[in-house]
Amino acid sequence: MLGIKIKKINRDYWADFKPSIRVLQRTVNNVISWNRAIAVHPITFKDTFNCLSGKTVYLIASGPSADAFKDHQQDPDAIYVAINGAISLRNINFDFLFVRDFHNFNFFQKFIDYKPDSCKKFFGIQAKIDTTGRIPEIYKTNPLIRFFYIKHYSDMSFANDIEHEPFADFGSTVFSAMQFLLYTNPRIIYLVGCDCTHGYFYDKGRQTNLQTGLVYGWLKLRDFIKLTNPSIKIVSINPVGLKGMFEDEFSIQPSPSK
Repeated sequence: MLGIKIKKINRDYWADFKPSIRVLQRTVNNVISWNRAIAVHPITFKDTFNCLSGKTVYLIASGPSADAFKDHQQDPDAIYVAINGAISLRNINFDFLFVRDFHNFNFFQKFIDYKPDSCKKFFGIQAKIDTTGRIPEIYKTNPLIRFFYIKHYSDMSFANDIEHEPFADFGSTVFSAMQFLLYTNPRIIYLVGCDCTHGYFYDKGRQTNLQTGLVYGWLKLRDFIKLTNPSIKIVSINPVGLKGMFEDEFSIQPSPSK
C-alpha cells in the first residue's frame, strides 16, 4: 500500500514539474540563440543594413499560388528571394535563398548546390528542444552558407537589428526572410506563394487547408512593419491566407513601376 502511494506522489510531482522544465528549456535555448546571434550575425549580415534601399523585391515562397509564377518574366532590376523549395522555379535566378528545415542529406544538398556563384544563402538554426528537422551545425564549415539563429516560438518579438538579434520564428522560413528584408529597406516587397497553407506548388498532392498559425504570424508582422518600416510597400500577389492584409494584386506579372 505504501508503494502505491509513493508511486502516485511521484506521478503527481512530475506532472506538476514538467511544464516548469519545458519553460526552463525554452529559456535556456533562447539564451543560447541570443549568444550565438551576437557572435555570428555581425558576420552573417555584415553590410546588409539599408543595402536594398529603393529596390523592388520579389519574395517567393512555395505555396500553390506560386505555380502561376512559372511564366513570370524576370525583372533584371529587381531582387529575387527564394524560400526553401521555391528554387524549383527554373525561370527565376534567385539572388538570395533562405532555408531552415533539414529533411535528409540529398534534399538539403540541392540548396547547397543551387547557383553557388550568384545566390547568397542564409540557413537558420532553430532554438528547438527536439533537434529533428534542425539543420546540423556541421554545415557551418561550408563556405557557401551563412548561418543565422532563430528564437523559440514562445518569444514572439521580431528582430529589429538582425546584426545583433536572433530572429523570431512563427513557424515558417518566410518570417526569417521578411525580417532580413525589412532590415535592407527596399521600396516594395511583392509576396508570392505566401499562401499560409500546407500545400506546395511543386507537390500537387499535398493538402491546401489554411494554417491559422501562419496567418497569425503575418498579422503580428504587419503590425511590426507599421511600427518600424511604414514606408515599405507590401503587395500580395494572388493572396490566399493574406487576402486583405496588405495590398492585393490578382495577376501573374505585377508592374515594377508601381
